[in-house]
Amino acid sequence: MTVAMTIATKVRVAWPLDAHHEQLVRELASVVARGGGWRLARGPVVSGSRDDYPDAYDATAAAIAKVVARTLWHAHLDIATTIDDVRRPESRGRQRLRRTELELAEVTDRGAQLTLSSIGNDDVGGLVSHEVGRLFVAHLSRTGHPFRTRDDGLPDPELGSIATVCLGLGVIAANAAHYDRSAGEMVGRTSYHEHEIVQIGGLAWEDLSFLLAVQQTVRDDVLGLESLRPSQRERVLAWIDALDDHEEELVAMLGLGDLDGEEPPRRGAEPAPVAVTSAYSETDLMKANTGLQTLRRREGRGSAYAVMFALLGAILGIPGSIGIAWWFFVASSLVMGLGGYLFGRKRHYLRCGGCWAYIKPADSQCKVCGGTLVDQLVLSQAELDAEAELERAALEAGESS
Repeated sequence: MTVAMTIATKVRVAWPLDAHHEQLVRELASVVARGGGWRLARGPVVSGSRDDYPDAYDATAAAIAKVVARTLWHAHLDIATTIDDVRRPESRGRQRLRRTELELAEVTDRGAQLTLSSIGNDDVGGLVSHEVGRLFVAHLSRTGHPFRTRDDGLPDPELGSIATVCLGLGVIAANAAHYDRSAGEMVGRTSYHEHEIVQIGGLAWEDLSFLLAVQQTVRDDVLGLESLRPSQRERVLAWIDALDDHEEELVAMLGLGDLDGEEPPRRGAEPAPVAVTSAYSETDLMKANTGLQTLRRREGRGSAYAVMFALLGAILGIPGSIGIAWWFFVASSLVMGLGGYLFGRKRHYLRCGGCWAYIKPADSQCKVCGGTLVDQLVLSQAELDAEAELERAALEAGESS
């Protein structure tokens, strides 16, 4: 049965396919021709559930590495992979919606490397699936005619997103291709709210939904459609209905061939670890002044002692103000306050000049902001040179004017 219908974006969902959707199938077929058809037609399809990703996630580089390792394992990819964590220490602030930035950096004979620039609270699994798709395409291109690439020589993001369907990652890739999220909180009596629409990968969610329907049509089992977002699920079901009687044509277009004669790719019983390289530890990354000098500030306790002694003087002066005169109460408070101020001036405490946290005399590093504590800030030679250059430029600008 052939069904033609229109959904949301006015795309014709029907057979025969238009030029755009036929080209998507051809692109998927090019990945199948180089990587085999078993993953697409026989391999597991990942839903992104807790069963598929059982590792605890705590928004750290180590947790990201486990997501990457698990995704590679689901895709049956035995490629040594490392993550270069290039994040620098910073204060997170009050941003409620944060984005994860993870991108394929290179694929060599030794393996693959991903670059991690930030960790957020978004769909990490979906982002990783798109980058693993690009990793797979880059790996295939090393053993034959290269696929379409960007200026940096890495695979086009669009082709990487197409490859997610071939790898059984299409469901989580389609969910991540377009979704909205929001967050809010009450601070005092003020309500704060943030909202954004997220688009991940190089392919529109409508196109990924179409390719998922193609995969569904040429398979004998059922995809995990229940884990798709509502819009994606609606589009997939519509395309499945339209493609229902055209399995043979799709199999021929994809060039699946004899799947029973194809040797399935192997994988270990558990995901292979993904190593992380970083110049900082995870705790240091949360401290904004790690690696920087902060001034050790000495402050007297005169004001604090003055208040405490003045209160004590007021209490002690109450009986005298009743039995002697009212001014005795005031005089007692003032005298005790002055005495407390003079006493407190001789007692000091230390604070970090970077974050004003209290520190101990023996501390060499602030435990709150991570700054290296010094009694006098010392500039490096590079900083001195830069400062001298700025002064020279200011003098030249003044003379020219």
